[in-house]
Formats: sequence, structure tokens, C-alpha cells
Amino acid sequence: LSNSTKAISGLKTILELYMYEKMFPIDVKVCKELKDILKLNLSNAIIIITDSKERNAVKTAKILREHDHTEALVLLTDNIELVYEAFKVSAYRVLKSPVANSDIFEVIDSFRKRALSKHVVVVKDGPESISLAMSDIIYIASINRETKIFTKHGEVAAAVPLFQIVAQLPDEFFYMCHRSFIVNLVNIRSVSTSVD
Repeated sequence: LSNSTKAISGLKTILELYMYEKMFPIDVKVCKELKDILKLNLSNAIIIITDSKERNAVKTAKILREHDHTEALVLLTDNIELVYEAFKVSAYRVLKSPVANSDIFEVIDSFRKRALSKHVVVVKDGPESISLAMSDIIYIASINRETKIFTKHGEVAAAVPLFQIVAQLPDEFFYMCHRSFIVNLVNIRSVSTSVD
């Protein structure tokens, strides 16, 4: 939400860079008027609000909250004193203008991890079923007809085929890079195309 063409262009450039570097698609909607965003029905979204001539970012956020908008609100302002007011509108983050690429990247990474942490995958481990937080999964591999889930806390052998686990995984977070490997995009730190 911004009235500034320069601010919109800058944010779009940062988001495009994020999509390219993280290999993660983002659906970007630009609203220059508050009435336009009030009409949207968004879920699992981040709304970036900048200061405008009519009102500062906190006042805009307050109006959105009064209209039952529960999205993650990121306030972009050059008045850092608004941080204290941002608590009243449950702002997800407050960033100082002009914003750095790394700040926006951190917001999106954090939001994706938070969204993923609410999901679990249930797998058979012998006679028992266990639940694993999807945010803990690093990758899943089918090795010699055995499915193994590699997590931040260790390895879990699953007594089900890979395709049964794939059916539980959201596409926006998991990528099948090979018919025997699925990686959690949230936990990727770097990508290399070189082969040793």
C-alpha cells in the first residue's frame, strides 16, 4: 500500500530479486488506495504499508485491523518513533525507510517459516505413527526403496513410500528436485550447480 511510484518500484524490484534468489514465487498486488486493499480477501499474506500524505503507516494499519484484516502487516516508515504505536496494531515488523533488500528478505523468510511451522506431516515408523513439524524437515529421500526423512533433529525412517509423504506436503515449501528427493525450500541456504 503506497502512494509513491518510486516506493512501489523499489519494493517490486526487491520482491523480484527475492523470487529469483530463493526460487519462490510471490503473488504481488499493488494498491495505492486504502479502499482497494479493504476490498481484498487475503489469507496467509503480508501487507507492506508505507507512510502516505494522508496518514502514517500505523494509522493505515489501525484502519485495516478495524475492518478485520488479520494479515501480517509490515510498516515501512521514516518515523521510527512509530515502533511503539505499531504494537497496538499487532504489526509483524516495522522497517525504517529506505528499506534494504536484506530487511525485506528477512521478513519474507520469517513469515514463510512461521506459516510452515503450523503444519505437520504424519508418517508411519514401524507400528507407530509419528508427527513431524514440516519446518524441521530438511529433505526427504527414497534410498534403496526405503524412505528417510532428514530433520534438524536427526533421521527418521518412514515405513511408507515417498509418494504418500509427498501428498501431505505443500508445494509452496517443498520441491521434488529428483524423483527420489524432496527438499524443503525454507531450509535451503545455498544452491550449487557444480558437480564434484
